[in-house]
Amino acid sequence: MQDEYEQTYQKLKEFFNKNFSWFLLATLVLAAIIRLKYMTVNAAVWWDEADYLNIAKHYALGTPNLAAPWRAKAMAMLWAPIYMLGGGEIGVRILHELFSIAGVYLTYYLGKKFFNKKVGLVAAFMMATFWLHIFWSTRVSLGTQGIVIWILSAIFFWNGYVEKKKKWYVVASAALMAWGLFAYEAIGFLIPFYAIFILATERLNFIKNKRFWLFFVTAILVATPFLAWNYTLYKDNYSYIGGAKSVIFSMYPRFGRTYEADWTGISPKGKGKANIDRPFSQTIDKFLTYFKQFPNLVKIPFLISILAGLSYFLNLILGIDLLNKNKKLKKDFYIFWWALFVSLIFATWMAASGFQFEPRLWFSGYPAIFVIGALGIIKIFNLLKKYNKLAALGVVLFILVWGAYSNITYANNLINIKKDTYAHEKLAGEWLKQNSNPKDIITGCGLSVPLTYYSERKLKFYNGNEDSGYDKIIEEHKPKYFIMDFYDPNCKPQWYLQKHQDNLIPVQVYFFDQAQKQPVIVIFKIQYPFNMS
Repeated sequence: MQDEYEQTYQKLKEFFNKNFSWFLLATLVLAAIIRLKYMTVNAAVWWDEADYLNIAKHYALGTPNLAAPWRAKAMAMLWAPIYMLGGGEIGVRILHELFSIAGVYLTYYLGKKFFNKKVGLVAAFMMATFWLHIFWSTRVSLGTQGIVIWILSAIFFWNGYVEKKKKWYVVASAALMAWGLFAYEAIGFLIPFYAIFILATERLNFIKNKRFWLFFVTAILVATPFLAWNYTLYKDNYSYIGGAKSVIFSMYPRFGRTYEADWTGISPKGKGKANIDRPFSQTIDKFLTYFKQFPNLVKIPFLISILAGLSYFLNLILGIDLLNKNKKLKKDFYIFWWALFVSLIFATWMAASGFQFEPRLWFSGYPAIFVIGALGIIKIFNLLKKYNKLAALGVVLFILVWGAYSNITYANNLINIKKDTYAHEKLAGEWLKQNSNPKDIITGCGLSVPLTYYSERKLKFYNGNEDSGYDKIIEEHKPKYFIMDFYDPNCKPQWYLQKHQDNLIPVQVYFFDQAQKQPVIVIFKIQYPFNMS
């Protein structure tokens, strides 16, 4: 009987090795099918999506742009030609899905390059079925593109800087990193990732390394035009701060956003309370949030494989003092440090800033995390095959299928729960586009960016509590419509509507409920002459 099991196992092994390329293709096809299934399921874009898509529309078609200055613009430059050529949002979404599938393939390539093709295949399967990657593949999320940029830069860095292959790898890695800073801000964390890796493996010898300086100079040359462009656009935005901060924030507005909203709470008017002003216990709790949430993020089956995979790195810990001499240890350290670094850097950022927990922030760490998980699957198999190879194969297949099912089911439920959110923004925006002219201006209060994206009209919104705010807009710009958008909890201009009910005539209403008792967006036509008294 044992011989029969052995023969069956050998036949399966031979079949797998002979048809490996088909298994890889099947994984990529599975990833594509899942992502294409949900590509157009969402009724409307979310705020972040509207910001980035609005920038692309602005570049391509010249439509009004209300996106925040800190929004990354480099990816929108890639999308702009799609709008220019008439591909529209669907064209952007197709490109987005291609990036998503590329992330799955590059996860395979990463595992194959640093270990072997079996590790790569298992890691790719995990990424293909990972609920977070699936969910954000349905949204135009820069994190999905960020995974691709991060992996490519990291692989090029390894090829060119560590393995000292052709120098163009060094140039490509640095260029991708620098450009990525303006495509997805989290790519900037590649800088400390590379820096600590270099210090750990070279000590201070990097100073004499010509490839380090090639990397450094390339990054500066690629980043400088973007920094200069930002400065010309936003040099007045942070003038109230003054000094070097004003210049730095103008060149890279995300720093300014983080400084104002996440670190100090200081607004242009000097209001707000520092987010870091809180009990130390809350800071520690913030730091540990991701680690406590990790089992739920990857789901139990994949967690088992990841924990098993960590045992692979025991030799790395024991031989850490040989890191600069042993190539295998250096390889292991690169993957282990990649997964650990992303976890630590965002946990530290959350602890320091008080920023709300966002699982997608850790996107760039998952390729390495799933490579570790794939090592765990191999580890489990090798441990069990001593007793029965077919049973061992059955166990690891069960873990993978169970993990895939758990993740895909979770993604499906979450996507369907969220798919209709902000649908009224699209309906209202499209109505405004159909019932106005391109030069018309619209006022009111609410989520201005989604409405701008769909209406392609200039919105002058005001969320204050003084008559003079709306009066000034109406007097100066003569807007055609006044909007109340209750998606924004700060939109409460009922006092103004009551005062000017003769001049504000409701023409379109959208409701939360089918009974039409809870209005969510109300559009009023403004009748002129407008009585300001």
